[in-house]
Amino acid sequence: MIVDIQDEDLKELYQTGKNPKGKYKKIAKDGLFVEKLKNLLDLMSVTKLPSDLPGRYAYEKLKYNYSGLSSVRIVHNRVERLIFEEFEGGIRINIIQLEDSHYGKKK
Repeated sequence: MIVDIQDEDLKELYQTGKNPKGKYKKIAKDGLFVEKLKNLLDLMSVTKLPSDLPGRYAYEKLKYNYSGLSSVRIVHNRVERLIFEEFEGGIRINIIQLEDSHYGKKK
C-alpha cells in the first residue's frame, strides 16, 4: 500500500518520534507507543491490502460518524487506533488521525 500521511503532526511524530508543539505531544512521550506506530506504518507500506495485516492490528471498517473510514489498533490492549481512508481497493491509504474513541455516535 502507499501510505500517505496527510496529518502533519502525525507525519512529524512518525519521522522524528517527536511532536513538541503539535496535537500528539503527549503521545510522543510514550516511546513504546511511538515505536509501535512506526512499525505499523512501515508494515502498512509493504502490505498489499489493510486486510492482510496480522490479526493483532484488528483492522476494521468503521460505521456511524466514521462511515467510509477504516482503522487498525496500534498497540495490543490499548484503545488508540489509526484511522484512515482507503482508495482503490486498499492500494492507497491516506492516514487521517490517531484516535482513542473511534466508534462515533450511532445515528
